[in-house]
Amino acid sequence: MARIADHHLAQIFYLYPSERDAENSTNAGGTGFIAAIPPTVGKSNYIFGVTNRHVVEKFQSKVLRFNDGVGGVRIVKLPDERIMWHDDVDDVVIFGIAGLPAIKVLKGLSAVSTESFATPEIIRQGKIGVGDDVFMVGRMTDLSGRMRNTPVVRHGNIARMPFDEEMRDADGHLVESYAVEMRSHGGFSGSPVFVTYLLDDPFRAKDEMEKLGGLPTGMRKTYLLGVCRGHLGNRARLLDENGEKVQLTVDDRQYEGLHINTNMNMAAVVPCWKILEILSKVGSDD
Repeated sequence: MARIADHHLAQIFYLYPSERDAENSTNAGGTGFIAAIPPTVGKSNYIFGVTNRHVVEKFQSKVLRFNDGVGGVRIVKLPDERIMWHDDVDDVVIFGIAGLPAIKVLKGLSAVSTESFATPEIIRQGKIGVGDDVFMVGRMTDLSGRMRNTPVVRHGNIARMPFDEEMRDADGHLVESYAVEMRSHGGFSGSPVFVTYLLDDPFRAKDEMEKLGGLPTGMRKTYLLGVCRGHLGNRARLLDENGEKVQLTVDDRQYEGLHINTNMNMAAVVPCWKILEILSKVGSDD
């Protein structure tokens, strides 16, 4: 995997249940990122935040913590009326952030452009598919930073595309979702997941060379794949030192059925076009 551009780190903010949690950098909440619709003739750009629905709904994490660009943080409470939900059960929300208090004074922020979203059309054109390199930028709770946000990067590969079959989420709903082989940890809910590939990759080079008239070695394309919504888990039995199932005594029957939840290192990722579907509904309501 190549070096990750610094601006991806500047796209990240953290979410917490309360201002006190944000100030103390507690192990609660999740990750969010800044995105933007580029300006067009007669219209300025629209800047918005993105995170998981379960982060703001289930975890009640509606306090945002941004790096201020000068070594500290700015903490902003997100008003409920700014949150825009997907009509379906997809685990993603967006919210306008341009007018939030203190946002204008922040320095060094960056945004993911909607022009870099890996839409189905982009996926077809770029031949994006299983095995492609991905990286995720977000909050690792054990390394999240006390005085300022210190997002970390995790790497992996696309394991399954969302077009094959819907995946069942934590609430039992069938949803479109990527499966991504990704090492991760608590706190990454709401993190942006990017796909990246070399344009002179032999699998793609012929088409790209013909389209662009030749490419220097090492040029990369990077697109937003989607939003991490969690990881697929597994229920492991309790075993003794010999690898045998633990035998419970009569006094231990209260522990019957105990198991360990294990992380299978497989992330579930909400496709980025779910964000665009929310934006299209907002536009139609205006």
